[in-house]
Amino acid sequence: VAISTESTARINASLTYLDSVMDTEWLEKRKKTTSTITEQLIMRWPAALLLDTNTVLKPRAEYLMRRLNMTETDFTVFLNRGGGGPLACSSEDKIRPMLEYLQTMLNQQELKNCVMRMPLLLNLAIETLQSRVEFFDDIERRHFARWSSHTPNVQQGVEERSLAVCILTIAPRVFVLNFSTNVQPKIDFISKVWGEASLVRNLRQRPTLMSMNVESNLKPTLDFYNRTGYVLVSDDWKICQQETVVSTSYVAASLNSRLLPRWYFVRSQNPSYRPSLSSICTDTDARFCKCAGLDLEQYLEFKKEHGPALELPDPSDLQLDE
Repeated sequence: VAISTESTARINASLTYLDSVMDTEWLEKRKKTTSTITEQLIMRWPAALLLDTNTVLKPRAEYLMRRLNMTETDFTVFLNRGGGGPLACSSEDKIRPMLEYLQTMLNQQELKNCVMRMPLLLNLAIETLQSRVEFFDDIERRHFARWSSHTPNVQQGVEERSLAVCILTIAPRVFVLNFSTNVQPKIDFISKVWGEASLVRNLRQRPTLMSMNVESNLKPTLDFYNRTGYVLVSDDWKICQQETVVSTSYVAASLNSRLLPRWYFVRSQNPSYRPSLSSICTDTDARFCKCAGLDLEQYLEFKKEHGPALELPDPSDLQLDE
């Protein structure tokens, strides 16, 4: 696509400026360069690079760095995670009002962390974000109205923070997903798995579940636990044990990089040993191998070589002893 000489000059000036404010040491440690980031910007947010550097782009970048107390490293991380989107937006008309709204719910450090985790949150219309905050507030109100015993915790006269705020501080990515086709089906699934009575508590404890894919993440992980005898799951994906037995963190554990490699390596090296559910899900590789009497280096090599190809165990296979 042909672009004008003026546009080419603006893009070059923008790239030169952004190169100057990025932390090259941080990038080098991750085997990246400033070009890695700017190529992403060119592909995803070309409008940001067509801005006049001195009068628009630089003031916008400096405003964000000043408002959120960003260092060069912070700003590099911000750009790496999609910060080109906010740079394409007006500071006065969009970014400043959104930050002010977010700060009605978050303190300064939480605000910075939230934006650093999900820069594209700033690209939402305030009305959209408000409606999504209200969505979670409504879930919480209806939940407490139905299960009066599950009331908000109050400590020293301070009421527990809202569900929406908990999600903003831990998993802000949830707020940029499509709520009708993405978030709501996941909430329905989580409610089914653990039961409606514990829905709000589970969303508070592990809001990242709402950013995982039901079909490719959550269901296969539950299927693994069911096949290996750790957890009894019904045909409609309801956990049949007491809800306290199966933490949400267990379902969030990586199937391909943690659960399957550990299960198959134990079966091949020490089949009489049955790791606990907590161990196979949450222990570090070093601790897991030590408890199972396995060689850590051999396990890491096994995971590297075979991990990507491992599949869910066949139901006809011998399961780990109870």
